[in-house]
Order: sequence, then C-alpha cells, then structure tokens
Amino acid sequence: MMTLSSISRFMSSSVGRKSHKFSILRFSAASDGEIVYNRLQENGGNIEKTLSSINVQLDSKCVSQVLKRCYRSQSQMGLRFFIWAGLHSSYRHSYFMYSKACELCEIKLNPSVIFDVLEAYRIEGRFVSLKAFKVVFNLCKEAKLADEALRVLRKIPDFGLRPDTTVYNVVIRLFCDKGI
Repeated sequence: MMTLSSISRFMSSSVGRKSHKFSILRFSAASDGEIVYNRLQENGGNIEKTLSSINVQLDSKCVSQVLKRCYRSQSQMGLRFFIWAGLHSSYRHSYFMYSKACELCEIKLNPSVIFDVLEAYRIEGRFVSLKAFKVVFNLCKEAKLADEALRVLRKIPDFGLRPDTTVYNVVIRLFCDKGI
C-alpha cells in the first residue's frame, strides 16, 4: 500500500514533468516565428520562394510573431508573409489575425502598402491566385476600406483572373456599410 508521502511525491513529479513539456512546446512555437523572420531577412528578394522552403508549423502565434517583427519598417514584407500564410491548407487566418495584420501592417493608415505588394507581384511576374486576392479583400473588409477594395477588384484582371461572387459581395458590403 502506498503511503501518503509516496503519493504526494509521485503527484509532484508527474505534474513537474507535464509543465516541463509545456514549456518546451511553448519555446518551440516561439522559435518558429523567429526562424521565419530570420529567413525572410536573408531572402534575397524572393519572399515566397524562401517561405516555401521553410518547414515550420504555421499557427496564429507564429504569424503574429512575424508580423510584430515586421511592424513599421517592413510592412510590405509582413503583408506578403501574411498573404502567403493565408494560402496554406494547414492554417487559416482568424478574424483576430486579420485585425492584427491590419494593425501591424498599418493598413488603415497606409492602404498603399496593399498596392505596393500587388505591384511587386506584377513586376516579379508572380502567379497570384484568387485565394490570395481574397486574403487582401478580407484585410480591406477588416480595415473598412471600400475604395481600396474596389481598386483591388479592378486589379484582378491584370493577373489573368476573374472575380467571383464572393469578391463582389465584399466590395458591395463595404460600400453599403459606408452608406454609399
């Protein structure tokens, strides 16, 4: 039969191990954001190719860490990362992350960053999917930028794409919310 002191010792050692494992998991998640950011710094101009070569677990914590590191001085790089992350089947941006991206990329204050990214894609000859545009439209929706959403809508054919009903609905809803 186990004594009270041996039960207490067993419980404290098993709890200690579990919290230790948790701190290791928390550390590795933090390092994913650092790994991505550091690789972006070394990218040599091809952000999406660099991102595709990184094997990290995408989650909201990782995305948030990269956006925070890109805050202010590298908002275009942060926005490109955010769009790239939104294209992966293993990860989906939450409404909170769209809000965070709008804040950290200062989209409300400087909506031209969206068009700078689209122009960079065009100059690089980068394939841009309609799904990537939907990430941009969701940013416009979160920032309540109706005029900019309409301008993005007009850029879709420049990439050989056709807008779908969802895209039109986002733009129409933004103008309705604006009272126009």
